[in-house]
Amino acid sequence: MIQISNSLELTNIDGKYVILDCRKNTFYGINQVGVDFLAEIRAHGDFSHAISNLSDKYQASYEAIELDLKTFLQILIDKGMVVGK
Repeated sequence: MIQISNSLELTNIDGKYVILDCRKNTFYGINQVGVDFLAEIRAHGDFSHAISNLSDKYQASYEAIELDLKTFLQILIDKGMVVGK
């Protein structure tokens, strides 16, 4: 189960999505796939479920989405923005 930190905020600034880490007062730009991934994690907390849904949504292979989002997830874990795996 993956949980997003309570200090993490997702917002749209001038048409661009950013993740705000309120603990560290830092922000990171992300694309629409990242936004959708975080929404899936918030809704279900399950990496495989999120990958499956995004694979269907973007009509891309499960493996391609999984590879990209494993990297993204690891960055979020390393920065303390999400916990679990």
